Parts: sequence; C-alpha cells; structure tokens
Amino acid sequence: MKMKDLKRVMIALFALPALALTSHGASSDQGPEDSHAELANFYKAHCQACHGPKGDKLFNANLAEARMIEIILKGTPGQKPVAMPGFEAKGMTAPEAAELAKYMKSLRTSAE
Repeated sequence: MKMKDLKRVMIALFALPALALTSHGASSDQGPEDSHAELANFYKAHCQACHGPKGDKLFNANLAEARMIEIILKGTPGQKPVAMPGFEAKGMTAPEAAELAKYMKSLRTSAE
C-alpha cells in the first residue's frame, strides 16, 4: 500500500465516525419546545384519562423519582380504580419515564 493510500484510509477511519455523529446529532436534536410538546401530546393520549388534565388524580408527586420511573415503566397491578399500564413494553426508556414524571409534576405546580 502506498503512503498516499494509507493516508486516505487513516483519514476515512477518523473522519467517517465523526461525520456520522455530527449528522445524527443534527437530525435528532430537539429543542425544549419540541420535547415539551411531545410530552404534552403523550400525556394527553395515554395519561390524562386517569390522572386528569393537571395531574391531580391518582398521582403522588411526593414519591421518589426512582419509584415514579418504576411505576411508569412497569405499571401497577389491578389497584382501584384501575391498573396502571407499564410503558416499558411499549418502548419507553427510563430517561423518557423520568421526563414524563417531571412533566407530570410540572402540571401540578402550574395548577397551584
């Protein structure tokens, strides 16, 4: 292999991963407004029926964050009035559950 070819290979090995990270970051970055709108839409579609528009029903805002995340991901068994479905099986991750819990808390504080 000639030195010129070796240089091209080395540049490709270093440049391509950096380029891939840069292009991925640009397409997947969301501003705070986009993220908030997504959370609001998710909450309205999946949570509001049981927890109310202000998150003031069947939601204990004083629970530890780890417990809230666990409940959102795993759900709760058939408690009265209804069982809480788990969203992990539907593709939700722990960081997304944490954001949802934070959003629900914000509904409570904005209502007060």
